[in-house]
Amino acid sequence: KKILNKLNGVLSEKFFQKSKKLFFLWYENKRNKKLLTESLKLIETSLIFNGENSNAKDLSNNILEKLLFESTKGQKISFRIVKIFHNTQTGISAFKIRFYNDSSQDIVISHEEFTLYDDNDKMYKLEKASATSGNYVGLLSRKKISPSRFINGLVVFNTGKKNPILSSLVWRNANGRSYEKEFPNKKILKIINPE
Repeated sequence: KKILNKLNGVLSEKFFQKSKKLFFLWYENKRNKKLLTESLKLIETSLIFNGENSNAKDLSNNILEKLLFESTKGQKISFRIVKIFHNTQTGISAFKIRFYNDSSQDIVISHEEFTLYDDNDKMYKLEKASATSGNYVGLLSRKKISPSRFINGLVVFNTGKKNPILSSLVWRNANGRSYEKEFPNKKILKIINPE
């Protein structure tokens, strides 16, 4: 047992070092998101060998934060997820988002323009019953955003699942152009909020 525990510790450290290397490579070239997702796979393997590896836990949370909560750079219109709420009893998920308008024109945004996708590519639209029941405070409403301004708001969906694995949150404007925020391939309850 001692030999096995030692071997698992060595393997955990090996995968942690590989993950850390890719993570720092991504820091030098943040447009290469593949480095970040590969780093996440390696760190998860590290934690399989040793779930108590504190360095691996910290790096795993750091990678998840970068994948989830950073805004999309280089786009005139973008949104970032600020916080996630999930009710395991009802299967309802609420996403607090910050929507940016860095373009030169006004943009009209509505919560109904957002769509949530799970890992089976099933789509979910705004949960209207929850939105009008008053259960959630700060819901995103239809509003005009001026250039160089942003707005915060909550978008609510009902997946009906206790522990959904989500793939992306997508916003489509009136012209049909879409902007997407991808999720790591993790159950939503395991995602760490950095704030």
